[in-house]
Amino acid sequence: YETTVAIANGATLSGAADLTGYGLVGIIMPSAFTGTTITFSMSDDGTTFYSITNTSGTALSATVAASKCVLFSPGDFVGIRHIKLTSGSAEGGARTIKLIMRKLT
Repeated sequence: YETTVAIANGATLSGAADLTGYGLVGIIMPSAFTGTTITFSMSDDGTTFYSITNTSGTALSATVAASKCVLFSPGDFVGIRHIKLTSGSAEGGARTIKLIMRKLT
């Protein structure tokens, strides 16, 4: 299953995606993506978002590049209902990122 999120021109934060019933397992970066890292925030209600960190307080992040697919361990995002992505730098145009998800059973 795939869905998308968009980051507006000049922005760093994407819109939200609803992952209900699915776990995020990968992202596909667009060919003109500017940033080199992505961090993640989550929400249980779709309104208030929180940075995702590990138990040491380190932000969950991924090193990314244009036209690349980044895969995650299936357990990294289990239980997260709404997710937003943040680029490490302002995007030089509107960008659409594909989210690859796996149905939770």
